[in-house]
Amino acid sequence: MIGNYLIGWMGLDGNIIRYVQLIRYPIGFLGMIVVFTALYYYIPCKRLRWLEVMPGAIFTSFLWIVLSMLFAYYVNNYGNYSAIYGSIGAIIILMLWLQITSTTILLGGELNALLAHDKELRYRLSENKR
Repeated sequence: MIGNYLIGWMGLDGNIIRYVQLIRYPIGFLGMIVVFTALYYYIPCKRLRWLEVMPGAIFTSFLWIVLSMLFAYYVNNYGNYSAIYGSIGAIIILMLWLQITSTTILLGGELNALLAHDKELRYRLSENKR
């Protein structure tokens, strides 16, 4: 909505809207990867390399998008919370979505920790064989 307003305000061609709609999800996905990579790089006490935190960032970004789409589908098609609970229903839905997304962020961090632990074990086993 804001993008359409800005395109109209700048006087750009209407075909630009199609291109913007095509690239908005990949750009958003890449932006999420950057944010989660920084999160998984700077937050833990143990320092990992940038490439070591990428699997968790990609996993979290992908899972976040998929779960958000599924949750939006559920709310739009099956959830009638506003008629039953009013504004409290919106708070309940928001809290449920926050729970799902925070669990997704933790799963990405766990994936990074698991991969780092596996790499460390392989290194120790290779040194013991020498």
